[in-house]
Amino acid sequence: MNQTFPMPDILVVDDNPNNLGVLSDMLQRQGYRVRVATNGRRGLDAARLAKPDLVLLDITMPELDGFEFCSLLKQDPQLADVPVIFISAQDEDMLRVRAFEVGGADYVQKPFRLQEVTARVGHHLHLAELQRELQAKNRHLEDTNGRLEWLVKDRTRELQNRFEALQMSEEQNRVLFDNAPEAILVFDVDKHVIVDANPRAEELFGVARNQLLGSHPDHYYHEEQPDGLPIAESMARNNILAKEQSIILFERLIRTQDGSTRLCEVRLSHVAMHGRNLNLATFIDITERKQQEDELRAYRNRLKATLDAVPDLLFEIGLDGRYHDFHSEREDLLAAPPEQLLGHTVQEVLPPEAAEVVMQSLREAHDTGKSLGRQIELNLAQGRTWFELSVARKATEPGEDPRFIVLSRDITERIRTDQERKLLESQLLQSQKIESLGLLAGGIAHDINNMLGAIMGHLEMLRDEVPATPRVNRHLEGIQAAADRSKDIVQKVLAFSRKQVIAPQSLDLNGHLKATQQTLAPLIGEDIQLSFWPGENLWQIFADASQIDQILMNLVINARDAMPNGGSISLETRNQHVDETFCRECPQATVGDYVVISVQDTGSGIDPLTLTRIFEPFFTTKELGVGTGLGLPTILGIVKQNEGFVTVTSELGRGSRFQVYLPRIAEVELAAPESKVAPPRTCLGGTILLVEDDPLLRNVITTVIQKLGYEALAADSPEEALEFAARKDLPIHILLTDVVMPGMNGKELKDRFEALRPGVPTLFMSGYTADVIAKRGVLEEGFNLIKKPFTLDQLAAKLHGLGIESSPADPLLPRS
Repeated sequence: MNQTFPMPDILVVDDNPNNLGVLSDMLQRQGYRVRVATNGRRGLDAARLAKPDLVLLDITMPELDGFEFCSLLKQDPQLADVPVIFISAQDEDMLRVRAFEVGGADYVQKPFRLQEVTARVGHHLHLAELQRELQAKNRHLEDTNGRLEWLVKDRTRELQNRFEALQMSEEQNRVLFDNAPEAILVFDVDKHVIVDANPRAEELFGVARNQLLGSHPDHYYHEEQPDGLPIAESMARNNILAKEQSIILFERLIRTQDGSTRLCEVRLSHVAMHGRNLNLATFIDITERKQQEDELRAYRNRLKATLDAVPDLLFEIGLDGRYHDFHSEREDLLAAPPEQLLGHTVQEVLPPEAAEVVMQSLREAHDTGKSLGRQIELNLAQGRTWFELSVARKATEPGEDPRFIVLSRDITERIRTDQERKLLESQLLQSQKIESLGLLAGGIAHDINNMLGAIMGHLEMLRDEVPATPRVNRHLEGIQAAADRSKDIVQKVLAFSRKQVIAPQSLDLNGHLKATQQTLAPLIGEDIQLSFWPGENLWQIFADASQIDQILMNLVINARDAMPNGGSISLETRNQHVDETFCRECPQATVGDYVVISVQDTGSGIDPLTLTRIFEPFFTTKELGVGTGLGLPTILGIVKQNEGFVTVTSELGRGSRFQVYLPRIAEVELAAPESKVAPPRTCLGGTILLVEDDPLLRNVITTVIQKLGYEALAADSPEEALEFAARKDLPIHILLTDVVMPGMNGKELKDRFEALRPGVPTLFMSGYTADVIAKRGVLEEGFNLIKKPFTLDQLAAKLHGLGIESSPADPLLPRS
């Protein structure tokens, strides 16, 4: 049978009818019984007439204000435990302090929120109920102790009466004394000895009565006592108190005959009998009870320490999502302040998405007993924070609403680690894609360069052999332009994929840019101003001058295209040390010294979305047929090949700034710049062994060699070339070989050829070395290379540079 409880009775005291109406209506809707009073005097009379469970009290009222009302209420023993919540429009600290000084339980400022008042009323009613339960338990304990004390006092009085009537009924008194359930000792205060003891005392102390009699009582007491006093001082103090108060209660640690210790509750009463000062001491063994209390206290402390040590949040939530309790040492992880949790629902506290996840977990735990693994994301003061929920149903009494224990674990670090891992995996995949694209580009470039070499070779021979007419020249120039454009595209692809063959050297960047500035001016037009600001004491870099030209050309042309109505382009160089702080803001950078090339324009700028894609190959914002989408990827490929990096800043309508960082090298003596004037096509004579697996290109190069005045031996494979080299009757003065060939590459051929023909130089020809004679595109020392596709003049210059002469007297060895 369900027990019904009366609804709490709330007394509202306020001289404002509107406030009375609002509060009464709100509280009645919550199911409370409400009484109202329009001033303090009537409110006090109403409280005395029928004790309320809680009072909502205004401060400023006629006749009797809120502070006087509360003070008088607390002075009434029957009403002192009624919680009082002050409600006032005044927000002054002194008023709040005064409210709590006169006994107020809470303070709510007007205008108030109904939900807040409801929550606080419920909270204090709950506290009052807990207080009443605690008081009831205390009264029960006091009643129990009172009954025990009464019993002891009664028995003590009875013993005292029997003691006084000892002469009348010695035998009767002795029976009562000896059969008392407690251990009893009688002390002579003046002589400080035990003068009597009952059988229960013999059992407690483990000493026979005849040994107890005449002995000093401190002989049976432990040196350390609960009151912390030396035993002699403690006994003297208790003797005085017992004489003053008749009966006193204290704890005493005794030592039994077998060496064990027992804790006893002692009731000591003073008896004056026949001129003697006697103390009657009743001992109750409470050792086991104290141990149980200590164990319970220790368990509670361990439980609290365990909960405090757990970094997770613990909540007790109802099936309706309402918070009933929580535990957390990290309030910064709470979605709302603690005072806004209890009594509120997850729908009120959490964002809708997170609240729905919690409610789903509660429903799952209600159906299955537990729910694990669901995650929520919250925006807290420290930023985005992820939590993993574990929900279990709490054991409740029959008929009680379901409750759930929700453990919320901060997994932000784990989530971020997973995100970083996925990002690294994505970056690795992108790197592998680019590497694959580079390999593909190298293979394609090799074949295209061979075809371009054949086209350009035949073209040059046509120029020399076909009579020149305007119509013929127009066609030849068209073929030449298409070949040059194709060559340029191949070089850009190789530069992007970092497969381009380069010949870096120590470079004075300021001097090089000054010379290059003259060639850039015609490209940008008269309506764009080009200025150069060289940095002072600029460090040297190790780079291929042609690649620097390629970088500048692409950046300046892009800047020009961003300023169709004119503007300005500023070139600048400077030294810069990149530290760890810079690297954290720019992940592609590494710590070190760099020389910076800055190209800044006053053009249209780049929008943020496009800015994220500008280095993607074949991505372009220009019209179809105008751009290839390889300009900026080419720059990035060149810079990475030189172990540098690029940064870009841009703002729509205000222009863009590209900064190229190239690593500094130690200062060395700069080499004299190579002459740009082509040497004459003079032939020093001799025989050239040509190795090329492409038949079309092999035939063209053979014709070019012969046209230059050399003898040509053409081999279609390294194996055939080695057969020529083994023949003693064939003079060979230069080995001209491709690098990438099936079966055996050019370097392996060179090594085996030099064993047969020591001292004969080798000239490699390739636009893509596949790292055979170059590392990361940088030509190894001691190797001569002509890049495909090459012109007749370029080949003549390379052969001339080798300085080889033929000699009929010694057909096998070159003459220097």
